[in-house]
Amino acid sequence: MDTTYSRKVLWQAFGIGVSAIAVSVGYAMYSKGGPRARVTPIHKVTTTSTATPTKEQRDAAALDYPPPSGSWPSSISIEYDAAHDRSTMTLTLLGVPATVPMLYHVGVTNVKLVSEYTGKVRQARTGELSVRCEVSIVTTPAGVLAPSSPIATIRADGATIEGKPLATKAGSYRAVPGSGGVHETLAFRITTAGLVQIAKASSVSAQVAGVGIKLGSNQLADLREFTSRMRPGQ
Repeated sequence: MDTTYSRKVLWQAFGIGVSAIAVSVGYAMYSKGGPRARVTPIHKVTTTSTATPTKEQRDAAALDYPPPSGSWPSSISIEYDAAHDRSTMTLTLLGVPATVPMLYHVGVTNVKLVSEYTGKVRQARTGELSVRCEVSIVTTPAGVLAPSSPIATIRADGATIEGKPLATKAGSYRAVPGSGGVHETLAFRITTAGLVQIAKASSVSAQVAGVGIKLGSNQLADLREFTSRMRPGQ
């Protein structure tokens, strides 16, 4: 009886030992290949991928932009929208000389160019395809900036560049009664290639709907500086 009892005790002890070894091995395997291996480090390094530029963007990046003068005109401003990681550069030319048909009485005429790009710095080899142009004027009666076809014709040293309608007509033309008359605004787009050509000219005039405008030397210098800062990589 004592011998049989001893054998049972030995077998039980052996079984307990085997079970303990199995648990230890399983825990070690679980630690290496289980959830611990999938824990994300606190200081994980991430990289931001950028889209490959299209042929049109590469062509725009390769344009012969005018060199920057090194000065920063007060007519140029840049704003960065951190929520959307997007920058907006604006050129505002005030008091541009304008002519209108005899039917209208013209007040102040302003021209605005707007350039938009992703991030705080323009990506290399990714040129902007066009800029938004807005011409605003105070006249009586309304209708001098009502859209026509072509929407705008720009002449730069004899060359002709046509403005392009916005992708959507909504918001391209506005006429709001205000102080001094009707405040009209007409928006359209100018290709970057066309803008570079305009910026390099010594004489620039335009016909925008019923309004004729001509840039002065200082306004043309600011336009040239604005265009130079559209070079990718800046």
